[in-house]
Amino acid sequence: MCNFIIKWTYDVSVEIDMKNWKKYLKSEYRHENHAAPLSRRDFLARGLMASLGAVIAPSIESILSGRLLYGQGLNCPTYPTNPSPMIPFLQLDHAGGAAFGGDFICGGQGGQLDFLTASGDSTDYENFGYPSDLHPSNVTPDTSFGVAFHANSPFLMGLKSALPSQYWNSVDGGIVASATDSDTQANPLGMLQYIPLVDRYGTVVPSVGSTLNASGGNNTLAPDPIGGYSALSRPSRVSSATEAAKLTGYIDLMTTFGEPIAERVLKAIGELNSSQLLNFKNMNIPDQIEALHKCGYLRAKDLPFSVPPEDLFKADEAELLDSFGADFNDSVHTKALAPISYLLSKGYVGAGCVSVGGFDNHNGNSKEPNAIRYRAGFAAGLTIKYFASKGMPLFIAGITDGYMGVKRVSGVLQIDNTDPSGTVNTLGYQPGGLGTASRPGDSNIVGCQWFLAYVPGKARGDLVQNSGRQIGAFSTKGVVLNYLQTANAPGKVAQAILYQYLLLQGLGPKINLVLGSNNFLDDAPEYQILKKAWDV
Repeated sequence: MCNFIIKWTYDVSVEIDMKNWKKYLKSEYRHENHAAPLSRRDFLARGLMASLGAVIAPSIESILSGRLLYGQGLNCPTYPTNPSPMIPFLQLDHAGGAAFGGDFICGGQGGQLDFLTASGDSTDYENFGYPSDLHPSNVTPDTSFGVAFHANSPFLMGLKSALPSQYWNSVDGGIVASATDSDTQANPLGMLQYIPLVDRYGTVVPSVGSTLNASGGNNTLAPDPIGGYSALSRPSRVSSATEAAKLTGYIDLMTTFGEPIAERVLKAIGELNSSQLLNFKNMNIPDQIEALHKCGYLRAKDLPFSVPPEDLFKADEAELLDSFGADFNDSVHTKALAPISYLLSKGYVGAGCVSVGGFDNHNGNSKEPNAIRYRAGFAAGLTIKYFASKGMPLFIAGITDGYMGVKRVSGVLQIDNTDPSGTVNTLGYQPGGLGTASRPGDSNIVGCQWFLAYVPGKARGDLVQNSGRQIGAFSTKGVVLNYLQTANAPGKVAQAILYQYLLLQGLGPKINLVLGSNNFLDDAPEYQILKKAWDV
């Protein structure tokens, strides 16, 4: 009897839509002469125990005493006790439509340095924000990080300001030409739930994000071609150091089971005998977390025991302060970034997502979009610096929904020459207009996603197999929509970036664990930018 209720609780409450739970009832518990049980009265009529809370208690007891309930049929997932050897994965979600086509050089089918010359009069890059005097043929692209940036890129300025030059040569990356919608909900770019599918786990939870969305960021989840997503791999929220501390000591039954079941489970915990509770209390917090997490009871937020933030970060305080600054818990760009970077570096989480909005200011100038893209580059640089200080590799996926158009009056490109302000080489620096096009609002045709990898001890040429460093192609108007599958399919952009993460570790075939028979990436050199530079 007890076994059935435990199975029913797991199958219905955790993984199954409650409205349609009957069709998921396991066949061995059906009876040919009886309908599926519908109510408490039905369960009682079949001799089952009256109190659901009372029979859930043995499952809690079993977890607390170290048994995984396999014998009771729950088939709980297991998570490793040692950090994954795979490279930490960080997704930076730039909400609102970041004009990264004004940062990275966007080229034709030959790659980034295949300059666009269709018009033949140096106006080819106006839609990307560059007037004729800033055409890439007139201003030498900056390849300090392998991937080519425009010399006037605010993102590049921020990246260089935050990351010491001694690490530059071990960074490389690429871009993806992608026409994404200006509506966040139409852009399934979130990759976090892919990471457990390719066997990168955390010792506490699979992933964390700075929002409560299923993607962990602003954009929606990338497609799940083979149905591999699990309710238990949904990212836990970490938007500050305090929430990171809670992650290591709180259990959020509410998220996993829903409010009614959570209340019953909590009641069941309260009914455990004193020796059982004592055994649990005598476990250290990581062991408590592991024990409860193995059967899905662990999430992240709301039970009343925690690790103070100052204790959580104490061991890494010097590196955090050096990399992110004393105000890392105050800035919108680093408030979530620093603690998530910490959790990634410790292996507590397999992947993280930090979302920052406001990239589409809609006020017709260039200085404000430039300022926020400078801060985005600065944040990326801080993170690489932190991992570099620990001798660890890092993969960063930079995504954004939409793009920003350019302003013309009577066909003439409008330029913003606002002077820079603030203190150079700080997060608050504002690079000004930079002589680039004024930005009036959304445009989705010049979309550009990016990825950067840092591998200690490697030179940038060791990280790439395709010197073009670009998936897809651009024209003077924007993304070439009929070239590759990623041109107008944000979900496939996410999969292509995940593929780069795997290629970097010599694990390209693992993309089949995500795509199955829908694999459009394997053995397709036009999608292969990075190569193996890290042994797992």
